[in-house]
Amino acid sequence: MSSEPDTVVHFPNDPDRAERIARMFVKYGAQLQGYIARRIRSQEDARDLTQEVFARFIRSRHADGCESPKALLYEIAANLIIDRSRRRKSRRTAQHQPYYDEETEGIGADPSCVIDSESRLRDVEAIILGLPSKCREVFVLSRFEGLSYADIAIRMNISTAMVQKHISKALLRLRQGVNHD
Repeated sequence: MSSEPDTVVHFPNDPDRAERIARMFVKYGAQLQGYIARRIRSQEDARDLTQEVFARFIRSRHADGCESPKALLYEIAANLIIDRSRRRKSRRTAQHQPYYDEETEGIGADPSCVIDSESRLRDVEAIILGLPSKCREVFVLSRFEGLSYADIAIRMNISTAMVQKHISKALLRLRQGVNHD
């Protein structure tokens, strides 16, 4: 990097860490911001949350030895989105504003169906976040990043049969959690 950023983060025990995190930001920042923006429907808030994801990643004690920093970044993002949703819900009662979206105008969605869908989505997110770490990582790589079982096996240094077992376990938990209602 040729130009010095406005704020320099110093890592006295590992001077290369700042460079690794900067490269991660360049590599994953825009993609992560898009992921967040699609879920919260606000580009401005998505930028802020993306910055917060990286701030929490830097402070995380799991970041340095993490096999898949991208998965950890997305896990942090998902948790921030859930936290944001909870905060907004607690403040929303006095400041309710009707939702308006040009894409859905005229569809006439029943508000109770929308609320039910949002609730189910939160439930699915919670189930995914509750999976064991390797199982969750395999599931995210397969379903969200579109990697093949063979690619996941190579990336995680496990067999394709183990990838299939992790996917099966994740899908079973999702079915059980969704059908529990």
